[in-house]
Amino acid sequence: MLQQLSGEKNEKSVEYVSADTESKDELLGDVQNYEVKRELQARHISMIALGGTIGTGLFISSGKALSAGEMATLIPVSGSFTQFITRWCSPALGAANGWNYWFSWAVTFALELSVIGQVIQVWTHAVPLAAWISIFFVLLTAANMFPVKFYGEFEFWIASLKVIAVVGWLIYAFIMVVGGSKEGPIGFRYWRNPGAWGDGADLVSNQNTDRLLAWVRSLISACFTFQGVELTGLSCGELKNPRKTVPSAIRKVIYRIIIFYVLSMFFMGLLVPFNDKALDSTDNYSSASPFIIAMNNCGTKVLPDIFNAVILIAIISAGNSNIYCGSRVLFGLAQAGVAPRFFSKTTKHGVPYFSVLFTAAFGALGYLAVTNSGMTAFDWLLNITAVAGLIAWVNITYCHIRFMSILRRRNISRDTLPFKAWGMPFGAYYATILGGILCFVQGFEAFFSINASKFFTAYISLIFFAFCWVVAHFYFNGFGKEAFTWRAFLNPIDECDIDTGVREIDDAIWDDDEPPKNLWQKFWNLKLYFFRLLLRIGAGDGFAGVLEAADLVDRLVALGLDSESDAAAGDAARLRLPGVTLELGEFVAGGDDLESSLLSSLAIDLIMPRKTPNINSLARGRVRASMNKFNLFNLYKKPSIKLQNSTLYQQKFRSKQETRAYHGEHLTERRWKQIFNPNLESVAQLDASLKGSFVEETPLVLQTYASLEKRLEFAVFRSMFASSIRQARQFILNGHVKVNDVVIKHPAYPLKAGDLFSVNPEKVLIAMGRTKPSLEQAVKVDNKQIGAYNRYVKKSKEAPREVWEFEQSKPASLNTIDEHADTRIKGIKDFNESLEKNMLQEQRNTTREAVLSKILTTASSEESVTAQVFENLYGKRNAERCFLIYDKLKKADHKLIKEHSIEDAKTFITTKSNEFASEAQAKLASGVKKPLQEIVSHQLEYLRVSAQSGQLPESSKELPFDPEFNKDLDFHPKLDKDAVLEDESSAVVDLPWQKGLFGREDPAKPYFSPWTPRPFIGAFAILPSHIEINFPTCHAVYLRDPVARPGHSEVISPFHTEIHKRAYMFYVRKGL
Repeated sequence: MLQQLSGEKNEKSVEYVSADTESKDELLGDVQNYEVKRELQARHISMIALGGTIGTGLFISSGKALSAGEMATLIPVSGSFTQFITRWCSPALGAANGWNYWFSWAVTFALELSVIGQVIQVWTHAVPLAAWISIFFVLLTAANMFPVKFYGEFEFWIASLKVIAVVGWLIYAFIMVVGGSKEGPIGFRYWRNPGAWGDGADLVSNQNTDRLLAWVRSLISACFTFQGVELTGLSCGELKNPRKTVPSAIRKVIYRIIIFYVLSMFFMGLLVPFNDKALDSTDNYSSASPFIIAMNNCGTKVLPDIFNAVILIAIISAGNSNIYCGSRVLFGLAQAGVAPRFFSKTTKHGVPYFSVLFTAAFGALGYLAVTNSGMTAFDWLLNITAVAGLIAWVNITYCHIRFMSILRRRNISRDTLPFKAWGMPFGAYYATILGGILCFVQGFEAFFSINASKFFTAYISLIFFAFCWVVAHFYFNGFGKEAFTWRAFLNPIDECDIDTGVREIDDAIWDDDEPPKNLWQKFWNLKLYFFRLLLRIGAGDGFAGVLEAADLVDRLVALGLDSESDAAAGDAARLRLPGVTLELGEFVAGGDDLESSLLSSLAIDLIMPRKTPNINSLARGRVRASMNKFNLFNLYKKPSIKLQNSTLYQQKFRSKQETRAYHGEHLTERRWKQIFNPNLESVAQLDASLKGSFVEETPLVLQTYASLEKRLEFAVFRSMFASSIRQARQFILNGHVKVNDVVIKHPAYPLKAGDLFSVNPEKVLIAMGRTKPSLEQAVKVDNKQIGAYNRYVKKSKEAPREVWEFEQSKPASLNTIDEHADTRIKGIKDFNESLEKNMLQEQRNTTREAVLSKILTTASSEESVTAQVFENLYGKRNAERCFLIYDKLKKADHKLIKEHSIEDAKTFITTKSNEFASEAQAKLASGVKKPLQEIVSHQLEYLRVSAQSGQLPESSKELPFDPEFNKDLDFHPKLDKDAVLEDESSAVVDLPWQKGLFGREDPAKPYFSPWTPRPFIGAFAILPSHIEINFPTCHAVYLRDPVARPGHSEVISPFHTEIHKRAYMFYVRKGL
């Protein structure tokens, strides 16, 4: 069937990609790059978030003046805020916010550079200010080219120094306030004179109004001071365990910030009066720092210089963080498709080097401090970056409002989130409204004096954000009517995606219990091991009573340990462990809890010194059936008891072992609990009425896989409409899959019996790597196929018996099952074995040196050598190659032209390029080897095809001639291109191959090519019996849930149960 192929709308979309996973879209065919690495640990992110807010803003600008947690912990990806806004608000707003946020960090880096030199100039003016800026410009840029773990470690120690400095300042300030100053106890002296409130902004005559305006003006400095608290969410894509570390870091940072900032500001107000002239200094930054001013006023010597050094280190740290944050935002923009693709390129260590260099380039703005007053340049850059950061905060809080609305629409409780922010949603509304108002009113001073410089300083970030949003809006929506619809400005809530990035992080297992790496860690583990062992053995000496042997055996079996019992004695049991034999003596009657705890703890300590926290259940004191690899490995044993007689607890444990063997590290405890079904129909082990040795076992792994087969993504993959489950997920997320004629964008959508699902046929073709031809091309190729078909019909009518015998002589045609099937199969098998044997011999004879020797021998027997001379040697197709080889050797006057034995040719072929005497000889050999290899490959393929087209043994030719085989064959007229184009609606052509003569055909495809499923790995290329697939229309019906019962299962698993066990043992022993 032919259809119009042009005129379709080319829609732009933003693809958001997870940084810990394989991040490239298979449908687009992008070049695979390295991804950013998850190498930041909990202590790193906690101190990064804290240290990011203790820097220039607190130490300097304070003298003048948590919504992201829930989203970032659920979907921790690099450059997370941009992706969240893109998904839940609009692509244009996400792009604009991303560029604005990056702009904020790039300008902040310039601000930090402008400060460094002036802080150093407190001690010396020997080095010019521009030189200091240049030095740290290069050093900080180079530092960000190292792997992220070095950045995390550096920031951890620098942030620790900042925290120590602030704590020391608080202690110092308290001492000064109560009497340690040269002026005696200061107390609240400055709150009485000149007062706790300043004079105001000097803009209006009314003092109260003037003070209000001064307070509004100070909010911008406050915004800059607190900028960086969102770093926890920004760095989620590079955290080892974001679900665990981010909530902890956010909770700790909130309390630490409150303590550090509130107390610091409180003591500043006590020690420094608001009318101190040093606060208005424009000489350098340190002289305007209230910390330094307080120390000088109190008469303290040396300490101001020490604190000035702390300020310098803090500024260097802040500049380092600026490049890191800006580069990661730009990296996320590139992955989202709203920045040039080369910004997403990373080194093998996960450093986005192009993003780092481009972000760092804006540090050149720091040279403004050289030509202007340093403090004035500081004010310019501070206001620009503070407003840009404020805009980003407003977008983040608004995105959080949308996120909570999506959760409510899907009936998802916020209590199920990895981190639940308190005070929501009221806090998000408060921050969005107040931040939005502040963005517009913060530049009010420019309107009092009509100052253009102040106006652009105050509003350039807002103008930049508006410009980015307008450009992105029309880029994604075009300039038509659709650009002005509500959908273009805001994504519908029902279509917002909160699935991408969640499953990847759910499926990941984070092992925080790392093995010891150095001698000290090993010694510490060994010391703790022996201490715990002696403690627990000693604790059992005072017990009296009898532990029955049978009960002990049951407990050991449940733990999966080998054991023996002395049934005759009945008063003791021996626990046989690797290299250790312990005898558990008499226990107190009724001390079951103590006994269970002692038994399980002993077993774990002896087998696994690196014990996982909370590995014993509180209820029974036994080992938890967790997904911990050490736990599963150490308690694994070959089954000594039939699964039919096992308890549910034991079955769960075994199921986890087999499931872990299949999924590896990509299955968490939480995820396993969601998909494990203890009440699976027809599974004998979980049905008490079917227990017994006469019942056949069902692999426990089916208890996990059966429920997965109900998911839409699995059904699309099983139907062979996608080459992988990941690609099926991409189909669904991009809206190419319908269920009962409704677009479903949720990969985990559970199918019910009778559901009809379909995939867009054109997208299936794209996934197969095929291009979509024009209508004219389709007609041309169809006519070519029709011509070939008509020639076949003509031959069939002129010589029917010859065509029949020729068709029957081909091995591929022997697919009819009849009474001679066994004989025919044997004939085909013998033929194939003979073919492989002959081809192996031909492969040995047809080598490059043999071909080269024949070419030279043939040429030496001819007076005039042309390409036609070699046609009888290897055919017309290879004649030109043979002549090319001969011509190159003759022009080079090579010795092979005169002496061309096979030994000489072999020496020439096998000599490596670096072993030739000259570069010219090496180049000659390289030019000869390539066409020689092409001749060899073509000749072997020609021999194989010729052999396959040959006659089979007579015993395999059993089908009688059918004189009516060509009865239904009719000539087909060729297509008229103009007629097809005139009436496209009737361009439905009943081509011969649509009758099944040339294979399956898809009439939904807009051109001739017969479509067949893409070739998969053999073990997975299985047509499921619980799904009825229609390949011509790319539709399928989910008939029922797959059957899983003893002796029969429709759940597709490519491996036998024993393979699962072996794979499990192999991977766990490797520590994978």
